[in-house]
Amino acid sequence: MSDNTYKIKIYYQTGNSFGSEDTSDYIELTWKNLDIAKENLDYIKEHYEMYSDLNGYSYRKKRSNDETIELYKDKPWFVAEYDFCLKLKTDDGQFMQISAFWCGYFEALHEAEIIADTSDMKISFK
Repeated sequence: MSDNTYKIKIYYQTGNSFGSEDTSDYIELTWKNLDIAKENLDYIKEHYEMYSDLNGYSYRKKRSNDETIELYKDKPWFVAEYDFCLKLKTDDGQFMQISAFWCGYFEALHEAEIIADTSDMKISFK
């Protein structure tokens, strides 16, 4: 384990009835343990797959909402009754529920990545 702190950056589309834009933001948690950050990246992927399944409008939908819930309900990140939230693991092994701001009527997840927080290695005079 290094001295770095890691954050997860989310790249997504957001908007309203009049248009959309691509944007990015960070999840409010940080990690010192890179392996746990990677585990959380997998949780975000699985959660978004579930969210897409539950909220998709395709006539070729693979499974019913009940089948989708059954598939994911035992995952450590799962939050019952609210698919706009998930739980992420902290460095001490506990779980914290967060809002999935990349999920919504006008939102679409493009990608997520782990970023080493090097903010203490830069100064700026703007």
